[in-house]
Amino acid sequence: MLTRREFFGVSSVALAGTACQTGLAEGEASLPTSIAALTSMRDQASPITVDERRGRIEKARRLMGQNSLGALMLTGSP
Repeated sequence: MLTRREFFGVSSVALAGTACQTGLAEGEASLPTSIAALTSMRDQASPITVDERRGRIEKARRLMGQNSLGALMLTGSP
């Protein structure tokens, strides 16, 4: 299990690595044609209900208990 000090050390390295990636030249960051041709499906998405959110939280709590986890770190990436 990671100590708090190790966690922050690893997080700092990951953050620094992410910051370095943003400096790519424009030609290096281009997407493959098949990916660039994809259209947005955002209009087909619908938010989850309050009941579904509660169910997900309860499932997470159950799985955390089964695996002896005291905490989770969630990020807001797609």
